[in-house]
Amino acid sequence: MHPRTYHVGGSTISLHLGDIRGSRAEVLVSSDDTRLLMGGGVSRALQNAAGIAYRDACRKILAMRQQRGRVQPGDVLVTPAGELSATYVLHAITRDPDGHPLPADAVVRRACHGVMTLLPMLGCRSVAFPSIGTGYAGFDPIVTAEQMAAVLARCLLETDERFEVELWLFDRPFNFGSAQAFYESFDRFLERTLAVGLLEKDGEWQLVPPHDPGAPGADRERQRQFDIYGMLRRLDARRAELDGAVLEALGAEGPGVTEQLELLTRQLDAVTHLRGIYETELTLKHDLAAQAPRSVFLSSTWEDLQEYRRAARGVIEGLELTFIGMEEFPPSGTAPVDFIRREVTRAELYVGVLGMRYGFVDPALGFSMTELEYRQAVASGKRRCLFVMSDRAQIPLAMIDTDADRYRKLLEFRGRVLKENVVQFFQDPQDLASKLEMTLRMQF
Repeated sequence: MHPRTYHVGGSTISLHLGDIRGSRAEVLVSSDDTRLLMGGGVSRALQNAAGIAYRDACRKILAMRQQRGRVQPGDVLVTPAGELSATYVLHAITRDPDGHPLPADAVVRRACHGVMTLLPMLGCRSVAFPSIGTGYAGFDPIVTAEQMAAVLARCLLETDERFEVELWLFDRPFNFGSAQAFYESFDRFLERTLAVGLLEKDGEWQLVPPHDPGAPGADRERQRQFDIYGMLRRLDARRAELDGAVLEALGAEGPGVTEQLELLTRQLDAVTHLRGIYETELTLKHDLAAQAPRSVFLSSTWEDLQEYRRAARGVIEGLELTFIGMEEFPPSGTAPVDFIRREVTRAELYVGVLGMRYGFVDPALGFSMTELEYRQAVASGKRRCLFVMSDRAQIPLAMIDTDADRYRKLLEFRGRVLKENVVQFFQDPQDLASKLEMTLRMQF
């Protein structure tokens, strides 16, 4: 059966049904446990074909690695390939015989990312993966296939280097009944989770990420798709950080470990939840009839811009428009991300006011509430009016972010807003109110 091939930039991902030992890639990936016992499945098959010298090399590499600390699930160990046709075998650690049950999705994502990071370091351009963890480790084959698809495609989309990536699958563990069913599932997953398009030509497929529409005021749907693509990339990077922290905590001992693991797990769940929201936004068509008529959502930081918010609210209500903002938010058991999504989406118009602070940052997501509000407005195709504080504004030092990381994020956010919108600059509350009133009269 011919492999299914996806072109990702100058690289390829090809799906094969059969034995990974049939690959001619420079690197073969094996799914192993923390002790490299190579007791079954792909790992045993590779060991049997690689010879005694390979087994000895694996033992030595493991001993050397253990001197630097405990081998963790998701780690990747490099060994020579012995008598195999490949140059290296990369051992993806998917099982800990002495540890806790492992989150399959996090292990697969971390292992795949580790392999792709090592390839250029080893001077290799081709790699063959098995379906990681679906044998002795017992991972759900569909979960494994989806997570591998997401990580491998993302890694290739974000590099200018060219790689040939093979994914070798056995028909039986996947139980799809046919290769075509698996291919269709693979396609849908890529489109849903990465916000990429799939173009077919001559039996092969091209992954096409959305392109930056460029000038402010460009086609809103293209801008919406591009922003969702960027948000998914940011969330994937944050999820990778949390994956590593969770897997490390699972192998740790001592006081406070349980509490730390619970906190990290909640944060990972929050990132996954927000990612799911943005996946939904890719295809969601918002019901305009569900919007509150003549309503305005006012977005800004709080502590530094209270006077500005009062001035803006006065204008909104003075024009007999419905004000939606944090001042009106009641105490709620709803997660902040869900609440923001609902309130921004139900407004007819989004008004963003940017000062010199990034604002409160959600510790799990790494975004401020203000940036999340803006991104939801873009994702839901909302009409937007943006006002940015002028560099000539006379403001006290207390209104400027002094935290280096938050200030860096502020500059990135400000740069995005300036690139994606026609903005107006303001110097004080009265100037903001005057420009906002003129803008709202034009909008309504």
